[in-house]
Amino acid sequence: MDLLEAIAVAGGYSQNADLTKVRVASKLDGYANVYTVNLKKHIEQSGTPRYVLGAEDAVILQERRSGIFGVGLGVLRDVLTLGGSVTSIVLLVDRLSE
Repeated sequence: MDLLEAIAVAGGYSQNADLTKVRVASKLDGYANVYTVNLKKHIEQSGTPRYVLGAEDAVILQERRSGIFGVGLGVLRDVLTLGGSVTSIVLLVDRLSE
């Protein structure tokens, strides 16, 4: 099975997937090696050879970083939600202590 087939079998990739930095963790002679594959290049160039996976290889596909200073909007949303929760707790404790 090649890299693109493995991703398809696992459900495919999302629109936010970073296809230029797909990592493959491979075990060879008892040692773990991590390779970075530009899958976007493989998809765009039809003559590029397939990247065939081994039996115990693991594929790591990350999302592209976007937003301000490389921080994704999801992370910013989570931080703002946490900040709002902490503020609410502080105000509630302050009211109950009166």
